[in-house]
Order: sequence, then structure tokens, then C-alpha cells
Amino acid sequence: MNYKPGLKFVWISPFGPLVEIRIKEISKRLMTKGIYPIIFTHKLQRKEKLKPKSTKRDLFYYHFRNPLFFNFNIKIFKYLRETVLKIAFIFGGMPFLYSDIKSFLKKNDDVKFIYATGPLFFTHMLGYLLKKRFKKKLIVEYTDPWYKNPYSAERRNFFDKVLDYHIEKKILQSADIIVSNTEFLNPIIQRNFPFIKNKPIFAIEDGLNLQEFDEIPQKDENGIIITFGGKIYGRRNIYPLFKIISDLNKEHFFEDIKILVKIYGSYPKKLFERILDSLNIKHLFYLGEFLSRSQFIEEIMKSDLALHIGENIDYPTIAFKVWEYLSCRKKILFLSLERSYRSDFIKKHNLGVVIPIDNLTEGKKILKDLLLNIKNNRFNTSIENHLLEKFTWENRVEKFVKNVISHIK
Repeated sequence: MNYKPGLKFVWISPFGPLVEIRIKEISKRLMTKGIYPIIFTHKLQRKEKLKPKSTKRDLFYYHFRNPLFFNFNIKIFKYLRETVLKIAFIFGGMPFLYSDIKSFLKKNDDVKFIYATGPLFFTHMLGYLLKKRFKKKLIVEYTDPWYKNPYSAERRNFFDKVLDYHIEKKILQSADIIVSNTEFLNPIIQRNFPFIKNKPIFAIEDGLNLQEFDEIPQKDENGIIITFGGKIYGRRNIYPLFKIISDLNKEHFFEDIKILVKIYGSYPKKLFERILDSLNIKHLFYLGEFLSRSQFIEEIMKSDLALHIGENIDYPTIAFKVWEYLSCRKKILFLSLERSYRSDFIKKHNLGVVIPIDNLTEGKKILKDLLLNIKNNRFNTSIENHLLEKFTWENRVEKFVKNVISHIK
């Protein structure tokens, strides 16, 4: 590739367990190729100071300072933070964060470019300001939409929408390269901002770590185990599954087939209990608590199918949970629109079965046939490694080097 070993770049990222996995998996593989990211991230802690900490493979992190003001959740402070002071202190104290990275760049002139991952999109704003100050190349990465994100659109006021549009437009005009984590998101960004059509834009998807989940534990229960782990909120709709299982139960279908649907994570547990009780299917579900990542992975690996709950819209990214499921070699039972980006992805690569929430009659037939086939050993719930190798982090990093690093002059 067209780069010199020893290349360094600053990677600005919001703090979060999922984006942190992405950054770590990409970074440690980049370093084997002589490319060294210096990662700046942000923890919402009251007494956080700028402090470098070394992890394995000399991967360096810097934690931003966070002003006390932005830890208050009182309504008046929340309003000020999100609206009145949105430009000056956007998403947790931009002047403080900018100052920290600026100090680092002043002492490290050999940094080649700035890579900013969002959301939260204060990272893109920081990247924009730092590019202006230090004349470094800027790469902006999207793991979700910004201006037209269907989740945030419902709770944003007119001022927020107008401001977000103009800020995102300004940043994209300045960006040298645009990256997203799915192929489907790129044309959406291009439609929202047609002027970027001549800019390099690539998709670097999340990936699989097949070596991390190599040992398959034995199942504890008899019957067919279907497991979900994560958050159920907003447009994520599990109720069609309740309805389908209720209808099958009324037909006495589960007298011959034993199933257990396990739900772990963050969800309205008391509401679910009332619904399952009213439908007389409480015995077919287990409502668990939040699990650590290692506990969650173990539960998925002991299951027959991994349950993924999609939105009632065609959302343009693939949830990180899907890649975790696939790393466990488990086929996915996907509750989603019959035709959507995620549904088409699952079907195209034979990674599971889609239960259409917009066609419950067909969904009931699909689930009934699936459970019968599993019981009679006519459906393999595991995915063979050769079908997953193209999705590994190693292949994602090769794509990163080929499409991103090679464009940096």
C-alpha cells in the first residue's frame, strides 16, 4: 500500500462499549501493519483528567476531561446543555476537549490525519476544528445517521434540526474522506448532501472475531432455545413475536415442541410479564436481567438461535449485536420488515431466518416451519466458518488500509 510504516493518526471517538470494541479490533490489527492510531475518547466522569494509559500492544488512549456542569441531569441544566449552549458546549464541553487534543497535536507534528467517529457527533465537530487549526486531513466516520436519524428526529425541535443540518453540511464540505459502517448508509448521506458525490466515500463494516469464541459450551436445557440480549426500546418491536407464539400456542403447537425464548438486557420487564400472562404464554419465555458481555456471549453460544429485534422502519445500519451473534456461529431469528436492508443482508448470506412483522400470517408459517425443521434436524442452527470468513476483522482492516490509508497523501 501507498504509506510508510510508522504512520500515526489521531482517532477521536465517543466512549461506549460497542464503539470501543470496533476501535480496538481495527487498531490492534493496523499496528501489525505499522499504522499507529492515537485514540481520544470521552468518559462521563466528574473528576476525569487527561491521562494517557497504555494497553496491550502499546495502544494509547487519552480520556477527555469532563466539566462538572455536564453531569447534572436537572431539567434546567439539561435544557441549557441541549439547546441554548449547543454550539459552545455541544455534547459535553467541546472547548475542554478541543484544548486537550490541540495540546497533543502541538507536541506531535508527525500525526498524519484526524479520524473522527460518530455518533455522538461532537467528534466530527472536533475533527473539523482541528483540521482548520493544524491543516491535517480529516476523515469522518458514521456508525449511525446524523441529520436524518429517524430515532432522534422525533424528539428534536426545529432549531435542533436546522442547526444539525448546517453543522453536518459544513463538516462534510471540509472532510477529505467519508466512511460509514454499512454500504446502505453511504447513498443516504449522498442524497442528503449531494455536493459530496465526488468525495471518496467507503464502507468499513463491523466484523467478527472467530478466534475469540472458539469453544462451544453445552446447552443446559432441553428443547429449542432462542436468546435475545440488549435493549428493547423505541421502534424495536417484539410484540409481533408475542402474537405469533400466542397463536401457535392456541393451536397446541407447543405440546409436541418445547421452546424457551430468553430475553436479557434493558426492556420494560413488568409490562412484558403482564402481556405474556394475558396471552397465556409466560411459560414459553424467560425474562432475565442485564448481562455482562461475556455472560451474554455464553448464553448465545448455548442457544439454538439468536433473536434480533429490528425496527418497524428500514434502518440503514447493522446493529453490532448481529456481529456478536455471528461470531458465536449462531443463525439469527430476525424480527423485521419483510424487505429491509438488514433483512436482505440476512437472507443474502444465509445467516438466519426473517420473521416479517408486516406480514404476521407469513411470519407464523415461517416460525412454525422453522421450529419443526429444527426439531427434526432438517435445519442447521450453526453457521460454518467458511461462510463467515469474509466478515472477519482481518478483512475489514484490509479494506480500511486499501480504501482509507491509500487515499491519504
